Amino acid sequence: MNALQDSNTSSIDMFYMDKIAFDKICTNIYTNR
Repeated sequence: MNALQDSNTSSIDMFYMDKIAFDKICTNIYTNR
């Protein structure tokens, strides 16, 4: 149970980190237009 919970938390953290990076890329694209 604990290991599963840790892996789920890691997946969620990775998801949000990817989303932040994606948002930054989108912002750069719009800024450079």
